[in-house]
Amino acid sequence: MPRSDPRYKYVNSVWTAGELNSFAEIFNIVPKSVVSKDLGINYGRFAKRVQYPGSLTFDEALHLAKLLQIAPQSLANLILENLEDSQVEEPE
Repeated sequence: MPRSDPRYKYVNSVWTAGELNSFAEIFNIVPKSVVSKDLGINYGRFAKRVQYPGSLTFDEALHLAKLLQIAPQSLANLILENLEDSQVEEPE
């Protein structure tokens, strides 16, 4: 199994310190290109999912939580909080 990007641990540290305020902030630390590759999702598709986090699949959210070593429920809560600030559905 390939080594995990060390920036995932940093996201976890920021999360634990209570300083991660939005889902999008994750990708200021770990680039979307790295996360999309680790999740096995096309970059363009993943970038839209970051913009519209309600379009993430359950499996994608679980896998991301595992990469970040954050409880899935905590990541889900962060995503849900951000749905109010973004469109829930991806535009056609």
